[in-house]
Amino acid sequence: MNGELPTDHRQLRRVLWLAMLGAVLLLGGVIYFLHQVAELPPGDPVLAQIFFYIGLASALGFPVISSLGQGGGAGRSGPPRFRQTDQEQQATARLLIGWAAAEMPATFGVVHLVLGGGLGQALALWAISLVLMGLARPDSARQI
Repeated sequence: MNGELPTDHRQLRRVLWLAMLGAVLLLGGVIYFLHQVAELPPGDPVLAQIFFYIGLASALGFPVISSLGQGGGAGRSGPPRFRQTDQEQQATARLLIGWAAAEMPATFGVVHLVLGGGLGQALALWAISLVLMGLARPDSARQI
């Protein structure tokens, strides 16, 4: 790329998905770093378990968002070189929100580990995020 946004909305969605996937992979690196390198002070194991369960519960937001109905409308907006219909804009926004929801379990996995939780549970939350991101690939998601 030469620094310009892609002009095709499907290509733009792929680029955005790769960026969000990169964030999930980075969280895996943070989990590794915290476990292997960082000297964490002892945390509260009860609070760590609470955040583990919150992380599991946060994964439930992904299917809810993914099952939202399609919007309507045929208007166009945006600069002439990159126009999306209202329906395409709604679909892209829905995908972005879904990807953010898919990232949440990994984020809670980091918090769980920082609070003194176990590595296995943190990695389980990270793995859930990876699976959800895989399920949310723009090419496999419902297209317009």
